[in-house]
Amino acid sequence: MAAYVVLVYGVLVIAGGIMGYAKAQSKPSLIAGSLFGIIAMVGSLLMLQKSASGFYVSLAASFLLLVFFSRRFGATKKFMPAGLMMALSLITVLVLLTSWL
Repeated sequence: MAAYVVLVYGVLVIAGGIMGYAKAQSKPSLIAGSLFGIIAMVGSLLMLQKSASGFYVSLAASFLLLVFFSRRFGATKKFMPAGLMMALSLITVLVLLTSWL
């Protein structure tokens, strides 16, 4: 189940990057969203192939985004997009850690 959660998370991260670019013309949002979304999706596919590296790749990507968006949310206090991405990243990290246990 964790692999599918990470796959959906990766798609949402890419969608968020595209939305950030569409609304604010933010190239960093597009680049970072695409990069981290692809990394998460690759991690998910590796997890589906029973590769332990997929778990670590997915956990690292989601944890880095959790830290980034937590700091951003703390600074801006805006739910969109920082709060939403923080929540999605936290859920993904928790799902991954729960699957590890």
